[in-house]
Amino acid sequence: TTSYSAPMWSRKEVTRCSMLSSMVREVQDCQCSSDRATWRLLVTGAQYHYGIMTTCWLINTPRSYFEIARERGLDLLGIDAPNARKSRQMSRDDEVVFYVSESRTFVATARVKSQAFEGHEEIWTHPTRPREQFRSRLRIEASLVASDPTEEVEGLQVGPSLEYVKRWPPEWWHLALFGMVHILSQRDFDLLETELKRSTSRRT
Repeated sequence: TTSYSAPMWSRKEVTRCSMLSSMVREVQDCQCSSDRATWRLLVTGAQYHYGIMTTCWLINTPRSYFEIARERGLDLLGIDAPNARKSRQMSRDDEVVFYVSESRTFVATARVKSQAFEGHEEIWTHPTRPREQFRSRLRIEASLVASDPTEEVEGLQVGPSLEYVKRWPPEWWHLALFGMVHILSQRDFDLLETELKRSTSRRT
């Protein structure tokens, strides 16, 4: 069984994080976009005040990787060796959006629930790097997950408008996402999450 060491926090830090976690849950529960935007501002303000900022990450994966992750309930994130250092920069409550490279679609969002740790259980395989085992891992909790391709957000629909790809010609936006791990702005993450929420809500 793989184990990891949680950071030692003071009582004050625990209180701050508890408050922020409560505020984040309020954001997630908001059905009205204006209420959601208001709570986002409150959370961001509190994070600046207390010096606790979350980071938004984009994870670029092959289709096979995402299917395995979804079957597991999107409870674990495995990072490839070239990006292991970035995985150690991820923190609890950071936000993650998953992008599938073959279809160029955005397929899920999640929240980081642990620090990075090393895992040896064979879960994923890489389509071109047989020795890659994605050993740098983090526990995550699913937020929004497309249940099938019809619920996925088409990259061409939103990709060119992302701040992250603004240096690329619109028709080549996807080249900016080469590699597994990218840091997004909060604006980009909110845009993708909003589109994914709209897409997944169609099932009801």
